[in-house]
Amino acid sequence: QAVLKYEEAYHQCGLAPTGCKPEEFTALEGTTRPTMTQFVEGLVNEGLYFSRDVRGSYGVAESTTVESADAATAVFCIFDAGTVLGPLGPDGLPTVVNDQIQSIRYEYHVFLEGGDWLVGEVRQLERLGEGSSCPPAV
Repeated sequence: QAVLKYEEAYHQCGLAPTGCKPEEFTALEGTTRPTMTQFVEGLVNEGLYFSRDVRGSYGVAESTTVESADAATAVFCIFDAGTVLGPLGPDGLPTVVNDQIQSIRYEYHVFLEGGDWLVGEVRQLERLGEGSSCPPAV
């Protein structure tokens, strides 16, 4: 659940980067909070944002390992079909900056902080290539 909540918050941040507060959905422990803060600052500075249409993107849990009472690791396959948009072009429509469709396996380290499980570290394990290579969402 922590990973799915993180992915949803990540998408919401991309939709409205100026209002994004990574400290509300990332763990204090790990590098995710500073990395997300820097990512959001980049979006704002470049005038970039995510499309509302996720084009069928989804995540599938592959494994979960409880490491202690306040730390766990989960591996997810993420089918990412979202689009990054930029400033309006001469036609008055947003510029498409990235519309690559890909599947990637990630390892998420989650930590129990203040009664909530939050993502503190995200590590890419493997790019599975273009298109949907993840198992179907259940």
